[in-house]
Amino acid sequence: MLLEEHEQVEVVMCDANHDPAGEVWLREMLAAFYEDEPRVAVDVNPAHTRSSSMATSRSSITMGTGAAPRTSIPSSSASSARSTAARA
Repeated sequence: MLLEEHEQVEVVMCDANHDPAGEVWLREMLAAFYEDEPRVAVDVNPAHTRSSSMATSRSSITMGTGAAPRTSIPSSSASSARSTAARA
């Protein structure tokens, strides 16, 4: 199990392209299952894209289904990246 090797685990699910209903129940089930485990964070946000910060790094992920291709970084991600850099 990941908790045996890591202090914190973040579960992120991005847009299940072949089974959107399965994505919803699985995300909610994992959140309920780990609600009493403070070292596990389950992201229940149904958005197509996710971004996360750790220390001075920022990562973004997407499945891409239903989202228009981007040629630049969305302003919200750029703003968050600046905030992350300012805290470092």
